[in-house]
Amino acid sequence: MMIKLAERGRHNINFVTPTHVVPQIIEAIKEMHGQVGDLVVNENGVAVRGLVVRHLVMPNRVAGTGEIMEFLAKEISSNTYVNVMDQYRPCGTANEHELISRRLNPQEFKYAVDAAKRAGLTRLDPRDRPRLILRF
Repeated sequence: MMIKLAERGRHNINFVTPTHVVPQIIEAIKEMHGQVGDLVVNENGVAVRGLVVRHLVMPNRVAGTGEIMEFLAKEISSNTYVNVMDQYRPCGTANEHELISRRLNPQEFKYAVDAAKRAGLTRLDPRDRPRLILRF
């Protein structure tokens, strides 16, 4: 399906709530990196080729961030460009599940960024730095 999307001119492929296809995603990541390599940007900072991984951090470490960062650094490339995202918002029935019924706190986001660095990943999105998270 991803190859067909690329043939139709799609520039990127995003997976949302992909838990049911994790084994296939893991395989697709090693294959993608093998085909396109690490992220390459042009003189204007625009991505022209390569793998970018966007990881949504979840409360209470339920996303396995530490393990994912280790996998990326060791099995894919320590030069993998990673966007560590703090945008999680509980929606739908998430409020019924204690572990994911709230937004992240600053310490959880800092843990995620630090986990990426500990794993040896050095190409983190510049916005991936701990910051104050406002709750309304």
